[in-house]
Amino acid sequence: MFDFVAFISYVAIVMYTPGPNNIMSMTHVQRYGYRKTLDFMLGVLTGVSFLVFISCYFNLFLFENVAIFKSIVGPLGAVYMLYLAWIIIKPEKEDDSGTSGKGYANKALISYPSGVLLQFLNPKGVIFALTVSSNFILPFFNSNWVFILFSVSMGLVAFSSVSLWGWFGSLFNRFFSQYGKVFNYLMAGFLVYSAISISGILNLFS
Repeated sequence: MFDFVAFISYVAIVMYTPGPNNIMSMTHVQRYGYRKTLDFMLGVLTGVSFLVFISCYFNLFLFENVAIFKSIVGPLGAVYMLYLAWIIIKPEKEDDSGTSGKGYANKALISYPSGVLLQFLNPKGVIFALTVSSNFILPFFNSNWVFILFSVSMGLVAFSSVSLWGWFGSLFNRFFSQYGKVFNYLMAGFLVYSAISISGILNLFS
């Protein structure tokens, strides 16, 4: 059964917490304005959509041709989510939080191709696409139109995230600095729930 809560929790945590897309959008908007950064944001939308779409067919091939893959992808996805939960709650080094965004703005142009390319160079984004397609899409759906719908939806979520970070980046920075520990533990809890949901453990008790 499709677990909507686990799906939304995982997507929201990965998309809306600090990461290359959000940090770059925030710093670019602060430097150049939202309108000039819009091309980059649209590139993020396109890149995320395309990456999720490709991941659906890549994982579908594995599902259909490698029998053991289907039985291990759930536990592997669960382990990855538990790892993310640990990363979120572990103490950060002084320069490890990534919320300042200084390291990102100098490495990318505010262009559409940069936004697209970043998705394929960001390990977090690639693993997200593989995880969301193999654990939340393919076990329940097998339609080209559904794949397209999910892919475009993930792109739109990514676009809304970078837009929010662009507009309200300073407020988000202030929020994370003041309430970061409580927020991190809350997000980690949602990730643990998502991990349990896709691991198959609950099936043992049903």
